[in-house]
Amino acid sequence: MKSIREIPLHGRTVFLRVDFNVPLDKNGNITEDTRIKAALPTIEYILQKGGKIVLASHLGRPKNQVKPELRLGGPAKRLQELLGQKIYYVPDCIGEVVEKTKAGLKNGEIMLLDNLRFYKAEKENDLHFAEQLAQNIDVYINDAFGVIHRQHASVNALPSLIFDKGIGFLMEKEMEALDKIIKNPAKPLVVVIGGVKISDKVEIINNLAPMADIILVGGGVANTFLKGLGQEVGASIVESDSVSKKQEKTNYLEVAAGIFKRFQTERVELDVILPNQEPLHKIQLPLDFVAATDTKEGTATKIIELGKDRVAPDLMFLDIGPKTIKLYQEVLTRAQTIFWNGPIGLFEMPVYAQGSKSVAESIAETAGYTVLGGGDTEVVVDKFDLKGRFSHVSTGGGASLAYLAQKELPGLSALE
Repeated sequence: MKSIREIPLHGRTVFLRVDFNVPLDKNGNITEDTRIKAALPTIEYILQKGGKIVLASHLGRPKNQVKPELRLGGPAKRLQELLGQKIYYVPDCIGEVVEKTKAGLKNGEIMLLDNLRFYKAEKENDLHFAEQLAQNIDVYINDAFGVIHRQHASVNALPSLIFDKGIGFLMEKEMEALDKIIKNPAKPLVVVIGGVKISDKVEIINNLAPMADIILVGGGVANTFLKGLGQEVGASIVESDSVSKKQEKTNYLEVAAGIFKRFQTERVELDVILPNQEPLHKIQLPLDFVAATDTKEGTATKIIELGKDRVAPDLMFLDIGPKTIKLYQEVLTRAQTIFWNGPIGLFEMPVYAQGSKSVAESIAETAGYTVLGGGDTEVVVDKFDLKGRFSHVSTGGGASLAYLAQKELPGLSALE
């Protein structure tokens, strides 16, 4: 796989796949432009080398329809402000106007296509659509790490049609950061897994558990583990089963129990013990929770200690409890490498935010190498004003999980 540094760019038209899937408010204004800024080093490099740039991205979930609120005019305007030069925004991806604008580009100029996902053919990895995107393109560069796990036309089919192809600086940065987790990480390696669903975390847990010293679990993922192991969790959110696109039903309670038992006998070589003087588990689940009967503001909460307190059928586990916070903090302070994906509780509400806040602060304070992956994880970081305190924050949630799970990634295989 080539780096952009290895490809001649002067006088050539470069199709640059970026990830401008930025958050918008109800009026369509950009509320956070990190992903646009992340693409600037590659864009500026191409301009400095005298290339012509055709930028392409998706935005939101238009479901194969042209939705005015999901056009890329806003990102075009923001990019123009950041670069201080005109961006030729075309309200389409293919067709006569697009090709005319391409043909008119001079060295050092940029055009931005409209939302690729307005076309059903993009998500279908349609070759004919890719051929239209490829017209008059000399070089293909993928700098959209967040979509490398998608088998879409602009990610997979298109680069197969272009001889000179490679990755941009953001892609290099992402891969280098994640490689430090899966290729000879500094020990101890601690993995923190939270969020609601276990279904998209199974592969990464299975892949990282053998190399990690310990995996700390929270959020709805912990509930699924506990229920799978026969623990009462009341009305807590649990992902019990799911049907994939291929209509294959998976019982995630059984999957979770199987993962836990697979690593149950492995010794954890950390100078930390549980309050009951027992050793840590490789897959370490919470010891206690902050629970309530609903999530309405003002609802009374109580601490539930597992194995000691009765869990009423109407109680929901909404955050990890004080004993778990203390334990997780002790583990994290000993880590040399940390990967964190997913909130530890219902952090959006202050009464249930302490678990996520404590974990985030502990990771931020460690002197080790720290990587965060997943959009909601970044939201936690922003909420508690911890931005800039981590070694690397991935721009791709699902992509980072797929990369760490070492799955085949269509966006990278197409560049080989």
